[in-house]
Amino acid sequence: MHLGIAYGELGDLLKKRDLIERALAIEEREFVPEHISEVCIRRVGRCAEAARFAGARSVIKEKQYGLHHRLLATTLSNLGSAHGDLGDTTRRLSILERA
Repeated sequence: MHLGIAYGELGDLLKKRDLIERALAIEEREFVPEHISEVCIRRVGRCAEAARFAGARSVIKEKQYGLHHRLLATTLSNLGSAHGDLGDTTRRLSILERA
């Protein structure tokens, strides 16, 4: 995924999308759903799906680590970004404030 992001920063958007889609295909094949990167899903334009993944993951991490853990904050940040991509800025702001 990170190689795709780097190509995107260099302006090669086709290579970026191809590499991120390949990374996501590997994740979907190799990992259980809880370990698939919502960031990767979001970067290929599947924002609603990314929001669902991040929302479910945030519930798990909150139970597992508590309210003030950095891993929960990272997941909440991803969740807020996904809602922002979907145009829900109010929900984005609310979630990012939690993070």
